[in-house]
Amino acid sequence: MRPMETTMTNLRPTTRMDLARMVMDHAEAGYERGGWDMIVECMTLEEIHAELVEERIDTKDEAIAWFARIAGTYDEQRRAVCNEIF
Repeated sequence: MRPMETTMTNLRPTTRMDLARMVMDHAEAGYERGGWDMIVECMTLEEIHAELVEERIDTKDEAIAWFARIAGTYDEQRRAVCNEIF
């Protein structure tokens, strides 16, 4: 893990576990929109943290953008299934 770094959107030192918590907070706040519920329901903080490490994501903006893409993919898949059913 890299040493603590400062982000532009959060001027205190931030670890990747802090970023994982920020992602989860963002997902909980947007639970009803765009697939964020799948992040809340299907991922643990440890899994979010592992993804941040693997992708070498160090800022809040990068983390939210990365997981927004993941949430969006979940949402697209859900919509496709719903369209087939109905």
